[in-house]
Amino acid sequence: MGNRTTKNTASKTANQQVASSITNSNTDFTLHYFDSEEGEEAIVSTTLGMGRASATIYKTKDFSLENPVYKVIMWDEAGNETERMVDLSKVNIKDCDTLDMLAYTTYLSETGSDQNAVGKMTLANSLQYQSEEEVYKHVLDKQNWLDIIGNAMQIQGDVGNWYGYLEFKKLIDILS
Repeated sequence: MGNRTTKNTASKTANQQVASSITNSNTDFTLHYFDSEEGEEAIVSTTLGMGRASATIYKTKDFSLENPVYKVIMWDEAGNETERMVDLSKVNIKDCDTLDMLAYTTYLSETGSDQNAVGKMTLANSLQYQSEEEVYKHVLDKQNWLDIIGNAMQIQGDVGNWYGYLEFKKLIDILS
């Protein structure tokens, strides 16, 4: 595995039971992946901006088709938390931030609509900026995700990666 090491670190708050810290030659980041004390199930944890932030998506205890709400917690590079409830039925994919879109694509993955929707969304987001620092700066900015994913699809086509092109097209078709 090259220069990668993995270690478990203790959490700093009572709510955080365990966090995994992964170090490689480029960056350090912490993923917070644990069920909450309130009984919410952690279903996705990812880094944002190459470790400058991380986010975890929780399925709330009362989640249902009538109440499609996920809890999203983001930890910034200083360890500060941003928490919000995301009603998936109200997410406007043409005008939402990264956290809302992360929740929405998590739902697509969870329901089997597109099992890699989260990965495609985060890759498309990275492709639109010159650096991962820019990705981090824009986490809370509202954006048109159809355009972002469409641009990523076009990039794949331009370089002849037809598999990547079709994967992004699949996600566009689901979102449209």
